[in-house]
Amino acid sequence: LQDAAVVLGVAADCRDEAQLKKAYKKMSLKHHPDRNRGDPSATQRFQRVHDAYESFMVALPEDGGEEVDPSDKSRYDPGAA
Repeated sequence: LQDAAVVLGVAADCRDEAQLKKAYKKMSLKHHPDRNRGDPSATQRFQRVHDAYESFMVALPEDGGEEVDPSDKSRYDPGAA
């Protein structure tokens, strides 16, 4: 994730989905081939930004947040064990 963090301009240990989306949008707009007409490397840069974002999203927990402690769940859900 270190390379992906450099590409997106975020910390390597970033787990904030909103921050990742903001960084992805900023970098994808900057490197989009339509905004860089005549630049043959724009498509490659754009694809690299997309791949970096995907690698971060795969590394995030399924629910997008921190893992839930079962004892915490029981406080809010009377049917939970």
